[in-house]
Amino acid sequence: MPFGLIYSTQQLEIIEDESLTVRSIFDKWQSAVFNEENSYTVAYYDDVITNFTLRIFDQAGEMVKEVRFFEAFPVAVQPSQVSWANSNSNLIIPIELAYREWRLT
Repeated sequence: MPFGLIYSTQQLEIIEDESLTVRSIFDKWQSAVFNEENSYTVAYYDDVITNFTLRIFDQAGEMVKEVRFFEAFPVAVQPSQVSWANSNSNLIIPIELAYREWRLT
């Protein structure tokens, strides 16, 4: 019997900027969620959630959509793939994001 909506986590691939601030922001946010020294302790939900806007761009750099996530927090900040073969491409930061609700804006 249905009792409400349940959202799964969302996998995001975010383009890093040249000063590597995207990874730094998400690493700090995830560290606030999970205690790095004791992986069995986590922060309170209300202390780490935030509303999060994701802007989606086309190949020409024009914004085509905005997705708004509500009560979001990072579940995982994955390693980026780096190799000589990818020398002329953007550095991608893979993020797994948990959230309560989302909307297109």
